[in-house]
Parts: sequence; structure tokens; C-alpha cells
Amino acid sequence: MIIQWLTEEFQNYFSSLPHHTLILFFDPSGEYSRLVPKLANTFDLIFYESSQLWIKYQIEMSDDNNKHWLVYLPMRKQEAKYLLEYTFVAKVFDDTLYQFLKKHDVSFPTDRAEQKKIREMLPHLAMASVGKGESFWEKLSAQTVYEKLIGDRDFTLMRLLDSPQRIFRELDEQGITDIFKRMVAETFSFESDTEDEEKWADEFTALVAVTELYCCTEKQDDFPLKNLLPDETYFDRCVAFVRKWQDSSSAKAAYKMRIKSLEEQYNLTSWASQLPLDVVTQALQH
Repeated sequence: MIIQWLTEEFQNYFSSLPHHTLILFFDPSGEYSRLVPKLANTFDLIFYESSQLWIKYQIEMSDDNNKHWLVYLPMRKQEAKYLLEYTFVAKVFDDTLYQFLKKHDVSFPTDRAEQKKIREMLPHLAMASVGKGESFWEKLSAQTVYEKLIGDRDFTLMRLLDSPQRIFRELDEQGITDIFKRMVAETFSFESDTEDEEKWADEFTALVAVTELYCCTEKQDDFPLKNLLPDETYFDRCVAFVRKWQDSSSAKAAYKMRIKSLEEQYNLTSWASQLPLDVVTQALQH
């Protein structure tokens, strides 16, 4: 829908008067950089690369009076010093994505922290919206934005834990790896500085699996891996994910493989042997 909204705004300008032949599209933060090429079939697009003078030459030397120039400039207006004269006779478009969407009655949460999260993800969300209708932009929240960009959180995580390199590569290609990691951090209180995909998967497994074990053994005071536990507010989410992972017909093989590796790293046999029988029985049921 956003491509349609941009197209309509620019076409309205070009069709309003014969001398309306140029739009300067300023985008200093590059929010529209992946969207603009999709306008090339509708307008005479010039995408700034390195020279303002080259852009000016293209416009001035054209003998086609029917051109509708759309000049994309990833800079602030005051930086376009060789094109400054055009700002007095052309349409200057410099809306941020947030401003542009607000003009089209897209509603954002009133909570500033949540709104900030969404605004940071808008360039990716805008790309994901291409080909979709206005309903795509309804009921925005940080959670729904994550879902629109990443899909089902647990399913994506289970795919990643099965094949970390492949799924991280897919996320990188979409430019949403940082968004995915932020979602995981907010959901499970898991963060890792490692750039090794397998190690990331192992560290995440350690967090959720150790938390699940701690909970299903009734949170024993002498639990030896308390240093790996997240804040208690994240316990239920970790446990729910592990149970879902265990029950998934397509993902349980990866679960068993990673748990086996974890057991080799953290040998809890001695500690578990001292647990009361009823606690062990309850743990085995899970």
C-alpha cells in the first residue's frame, strides 16, 4: 500500500500543472532506499550515487518535455548545494516514514517506548508491506510488528535451532537479524555477543533448558546452575518454549541433539541423584 500512496502523491503533483516536472526526494536516514526503486516504472527515477552535478546534467540536457523526474537524494536538503535552485521550483518531499504513514492515518501506540521500537523497524516493515493492503497497517504494536517481519516467533526459533547458519543467513539477507535478536531478548532475557551461529544456538538452549529443569524440579535451593537463569518473570516463557520444542514433530530431533550436548557440558547427575523421589518423578513426566 505504501508504494500506492507514494505513487498517488507524486502523480497528483505531476498532473496538477504542466510545469510540475521534478520532485526532489530527500531521505537522509535512508528509510526509503529499498522502496524507491519500485517507483522506477512509474516515474523517471534518478537515484543519487555520488554526484549532484551529474543529476543536474541529466535534467538540464534532456530534450524530453514529458519527463517526470523523481530524484532520490539520501541527504538533508541543505546538503544538496548544487541542486538548491531546484528546491524553489520543484516539489520537495522530505517526510520521514513515520510522518508519511501518519498522513495516511496509520495509528501508532501512544506509549513512547513502544512507539520508538516500531519507528526503528519501519523501513523493514514498509518493505514487508509491499503488495499488501491497508489492513497490513492496522493495530500496530511492537509484538505485531515482530510477527509481520519474522512470522511465528517459536517456529522461527525452532527452525534456527535446527539450522542456525541457514536461518541466520536468511535473516541477514532480509536485514532483520538485529530485530530478531531484540525480540528474543525481550521475550526470554537472552543476549549473546557471539557471532558464531552454532554457539548462539547452544547458549540460547542452555538458558531455556536450564530454566525448564529448574522449574520442573520445584526450584531447589541447591540448584547448581542458578547463574544461567534469567529473571523469574521470564520463567514461564522459557518453560513454554521448551515444552513446545519437545512436542514438535519437526523440531524434536534438534532438541534432543542440543540437550545431549548441554548434558555433556553441565553434568548434573550427582545433584539429581540427591533429589526427592517425587521431584524426580515429576521432572520425568516433562
